[in-house]
Amino acid sequence: VPIVSRDPDFQGEKGHLSHDILQKYLSASRTDISCAQIFICGPAGMQKTYLRILHDFPVEQQNIHTENFSF
Repeated sequence: VPIVSRDPDFQGEKGHLSHDILQKYLSASRTDISCAQIFICGPAGMQKTYLRILHDFPVEQQNIHTENFSF
């Protein structure tokens, strides 16, 4: 699901990944993410936020992979 933060003409989800957006799409698709492989690539602050969001879902810690980058 694309989530765009800087294009006012974009017709999909806007802003940043949030608990509510993740819950919305997991509930709609009835997807079980407990065994999913999650990849997060971005600045440390963004990763910290997304890891906090994922903490509320049944994701195995060893299945969350991160890679740092920043401009």
